[in-house]
Amino acid sequence: MFLHNEAVTPPSIRFSSQEGEHNIALGSNLALFCVATGHPLPKITWTKDGKSINDRKFTISEDNVHLRLINVEENDNGRYACHVISEYGQVSKTFDVKITCKYYCIFIHQKGFCREYSHFNS
Repeated sequence: MFLHNEAVTPPSIRFSSQEGEHNIALGSNLALFCVATGHPLPKITWTKDGKSINDRKFTISEDNVHLRLINVEENDNGRYACHVISEYGQVSKTFDVKITCKYYCIFIHQKGFCREYSHFNS
């Protein structure tokens, strides 16, 4: 196919964050990216659990290549996806984000002895 004497190529994802599961520690930062190719240049959109991301806590670069979230919380768990779309096709990559907490211990001093409590969130 040709578009104004230029070859048309369907959209593709040239580079991206690794597809699959991403374990992110609570309070750390999430950064995902998708670099698209195609002619005409395809549009990149991001979703979380199938819904468009429009929450202000997320930062999406002007070219839509990078998705960033600072100081992740437990409710940031989910399936993120970049969708690369043009009139000549669509491709997607998915990223399953799991927010984890590290073990921590609290020592309580009572009557001369110490109790240790461990807690883990997944």
